[in-house]
Amino acid sequence: MLKYSSLQTGTLKLGMLWIGGYLNLPQLITDYHDRHPLVTCHLDVEGSKTLFHMLKARDLHAIFIIGSEKQLLNQDLYYQKIMEDRYMAIISTDNTLSRRSILSISDLADQKIILPSKASAFRPDLERLFIQNNISPSVLCETSQSDIVIQLASNNLAIGFSSNSIAVRLKNPGCKIVPLEVTLSRPIYYVTHKDMLNYPTVHSFTDFIKDRFQPDKPIP
Repeated sequence: MLKYSSLQTGTLKLGMLWIGGYLNLPQLITDYHDRHPLVTCHLDVEGSKTLFHMLKARDLHAIFIIGSEKQLLNQDLYYQKIMEDRYMAIISTDNTLSRRSILSISDLADQKIILPSKASAFRPDLERLFIQNNISPSVLCETSQSDIVIQLASNNLAIGFSSNSIAVRLKNPGCKIVPLEVTLSRPIYYVTHKDMLNYPTVHSFTDFIKDRFQPDKPIP
């Protein structure tokens, strides 16, 4: 127990997003491991919905997800926003819409579309916008694999969507990143159960995240 409480031993089960590599999340885990080399980390890589269910089922100690404060509030969870981003349209330079400075949803009415996968946290928001504008999108495929979205869009096969940070990192000279008229934010949260903070490994990792991102509220 002394070794456990002093972080000379212990396990940390973390959930990471598929896009975690583009967001430098692996570097966070590496930096933590450098501080606490005797703590064993286990990773599950999934989408936000699956990770949230795994956390609620106590299969994971902590997760990184795309979420909202409304989703996380009043659930005995400790959560902390670590990143804020927005979704953008990815358009081939051969498509005249790529010359726009901003894109409305109605502009997409006659375009082939790459929809995010059904597991995507972004999918319901996008579908809601299509319904509100009475658009039944012509769907080329459904995927949340950002590199595939960029490649398909750059070949002018369809218009895709991606967060701005990922789109910039994967930018292809054959496509443009165009903001949507309606701002769809993509906040990334670190989440754990409040009672999990009694575990030394979870509390130390949460302290590490707190110090790295300096939230506006203390750990309970």
